[in-house]
Amino acid sequence: MDSLFMVEPIVTVKKVGDIECRLQLPKNIETHPNTNHSWDFGENFPNEVEPIEDTKAKVYELKFPIYSIREEILLISIDENFLSVSPIFTNKISEVLLGALDTHADIIMIGCSDRIPELKVTKENDCTLQPPEFITGFVGALMSILVRNSDKPFNAILAPSEGPQGFEKLSISTMDSLIQFCSEILSVDHKLYSTEVYRRWKRDGRASGAQSGLYL
Repeated sequence: MDSLFMVEPIVTVKKVGDIECRLQLPKNIETHPNTNHSWDFGENFPNEVEPIEDTKAKVYELKFPIYSIREEILLISIDENFLSVSPIFTNKISEVLLGALDTHADIIMIGCSDRIPELKVTKENDCTLQPPEFITGFVGALMSILVRNSDKPFNAILAPSEGPQGFEKLSISTMDSLIQFCSEILSVDHKLYSTEVYRRWKRDGRASGAQSGLYL
């Protein structure tokens, strides 16, 4: 979702750091020889390790940038991809990140879910999600922690999407709503901002109908 903010002619964006994660798997992972299992499917993590054959320690690292906007807004964009980014990482990032934030900071989250039919705005004391609607991933982890810590108010903007995390598609109407919301937060020219967002959105192939085929 970082393309919603990275608009050089409209706002000043500066990289201020990175969030880095590191996981090391030990050598000689113990397994039961008679256990049937498969590590080939992408949602298993790490999907490159076969515990029966691999006896070498492996290290997995991820890095996500942190930007400042006009030196008053921090933008943290987590590139979620269920094929390569484990919930182990996103859950830990959310826990450490919220622990480091000032308790008086305004927290605004923007995320997607293919389990909601329309744009939802949720706050710490006003959940607009109705069963069986739900949200997962990084924003879901953030919301879960924040709900348990009522001293940190937040606003979560949840957009309906199609497809798994990392491969979402958004409709034109959803993008219009997100553009309106973000342009108000940034206090920028709505027309210029909208033009730039649509250009980057189409370039990234996130538009509905931009990719052919079905998700299986």
